[in-house]
Amino acid sequence: MKGFKNPCLRILEIGAGTGGATGPILRALSQANRYLCSSYTFTDVSTGFFHNAEKRFAD
Repeated sequence: MKGFKNPCLRILEIGAGTGGATGPILRALSQANRYLCSSYTFTDVSTGFFHNAEKRFAD
């Protein structure tokens, strides 16, 4: 995974929706209580998903 070689990696998830892929991706990027990327941006065309995603992925 590129995160090991480049911990400054920035990720943009387009069309994140309910966050079904976001959780597994964040778990895969998490190593020893730190993330293997410098930022993770969650986007979707519908703003209705953001409130739940913000609560679910607050950390």
